[in-house]
Amino acid sequence: MDNAQVDLVVSANILSQLPVIPRNWIEKYGALSEDQLMDVCEGLIGAHLYYLSLFDAQIALITDRRYQTRNKEGITISEKAALYGVPLPRVSSERWDWHIAPAPELHPDYDRVHQVVAQTWKAEGTGYDT
Repeated sequence: MDNAQVDLVVSANILSQLPVIPRNWIEKYGALSEDQLMDVCEGLIGAHLYYLSLFDAQIALITDRRYQTRNKEGITISEKAALYGVPLPRVSSERWDWHIAPAPELHPDYDRVHQVVAQTWKAEGTGYDT
């Protein structure tokens, strides 16, 4: 990027959230097909990853990858990708489950669990190639 003093860029817990408000607005006021809406959501996530790649700095990314609903036995009964199919950079990562809403917070019988990933890599300002 254009500021050589930047040596660390952190993207924490926003990547999966970037499309939420635009998607809600488009669903309410827009006239896009579901495929077009998916393209918008994918584009927002992809643009953020591309922007991260422009820095000549250490990058730290923490994001949800999947949303799961689990029953009382811990069995996944539904699962949704959080990033609309956009791939993350191929770097080493740590993963864990975040029990964001254990029963009965949202439902008496189900837990809401987000699968989270944390990655770090050295971007070299060369761009992100999906």
